[in-house]
Amino acid sequence: MRSKTFSKSELRALNAQLEGLYSIAPFEKKEKLQLVEDAKVTYLRKGHDALFFFVDGIPIPTLKCLYLKNFLKTVTVDMGSVRFICSGANVMRPGITHIPDGIREGEVIAVQDEQNKKILVVGKALLDSSAMRASEKGKVILNLHSIGDVVWNLH
Repeated sequence: MRSKTFSKSELRALNAQLEGLYSIAPFEKKEKLQLVEDAKVTYLRKGHDALFFFVDGIPIPTLKCLYLKNFLKTVTVDMGSVRFICSGANVMRPGITHIPDGIREGEVIAVQDEQNKKILVVGKALLDSSAMRASEKGKVILNLHSIGDVVWNLH
């Protein structure tokens, strides 16, 4: 495992990237962030918390990051889907109970359960909002990170 502390210019570039992707700039100039390269995943750590992990160079927020402040569009699923998606399954259309407007294909989104409103998955939309609503079956969200997976267990 290798780690590297971000310089001020790297932090500015990261904030610019996060601003473009998610309309947030969460880090201040003096914050100590580390880029950690593990055998399985590359992630951004502040203190002991993994806040973002990288997929093809794109920072994806972890569930722990979203528990602090959810800044993603959020799809709601029924309680029958929870067991499957928490085990790493992709989100299928029949399990979705609410789809917000404005989701674009390829966008990173959150998935929550309908009863507790707890975010369970960070995923990538395979369809836009209207196509999701029009679809009656099939995979609509690619599961990138869920409770109990490799990213969840990072320290």
